[in-house]
Amino acid sequence: MKQQVQVDCEMKTVLATTIHEPQPRLLKQLRDYTPLLKLNNESMIAAYSPETHHSVISILEDLGYVTVQGGESIQSVYTAALNRSLQLLPDHVFYCDLDRLIHWAKKYPEEYHGTRLMALDYDFLMVGRTPEAFLTHPETQTCTEGIVNRIASKTIGFEATKDVVGTCWGLSRPLTQLLASSLELNTYGFYCGWPVTAWRSAKRKTYTEVNGLEWETPDRYEAEIAAQGYAEWLNGFTNNREWKRRCSMLDDFVQTFLRLIAE
Repeated sequence: MKQQVQVDCEMKTVLATTIHEPQPRLLKQLRDYTPLLKLNNESMIAAYSPETHHSVISILEDLGYVTVQGGESIQSVYTAALNRSLQLLPDHVFYCDLDRLIHWAKKYPEEYHGTRLMALDYDFLMVGRTPEAFLTHPETQTCTEGIVNRIASKTIGFEATKDVVGTCWGLSRPLTQLLASSLELNTYGFYCGWPVTAWRSAKRKTYTEVNGLEWETPDRYEAEIAAQGYAEWLNGFTNNREWKRRCSMLDDFVQTFLRLIAE
């Protein structure tokens, strides 16, 4: 197993994550790959949804995560992760969903560690998915998120379309404070509102793309995929109900962008 990367500086870092795991499907992977996530002896924050299974919370605490429960809204779980991180007075916070971090460390550990170190050179590192990683997601996501990314990239002022809603960020403490206090009225709007706000506010900032943010959900369903075949299993993520859900999210994003453009 790859050893932790050492940070040759006095910078205090925190790894902030969120998890929604009603069924305890990731227990073994959490045990196996959590040791790859840390930079030195940094604190790891895991904010969890109220629906998360008690066994998941227990193993997180056994593995050394500082846990905190979010509220009923998705945004409240993210905000809980950032606020708990700020209590530790870090110089830098790196945020990514925990299931995605585990997949990243499992499949692309060197890329993960390199990105973590890269983030330390900036107030804001926006981490997006490579085109190849983006296309591992089902069409319900690529079609709707592709639209979001085109609008978001124009809103920020990028010349080309970037993966703004990759939801993986390296943040200075002031930017972490800014996002934690930036409450979004729309249910999902913070996914695009926060990176746009951070980009506009950061002095030292850059964008990078990684393969490690490819679709992580299949990691939870290895037994089902083996039994059904991937194509049959994937139907559960491309049915009419999922299309309706993703289109509802898209409408939410657009409402947020209309507000951001008007600012």
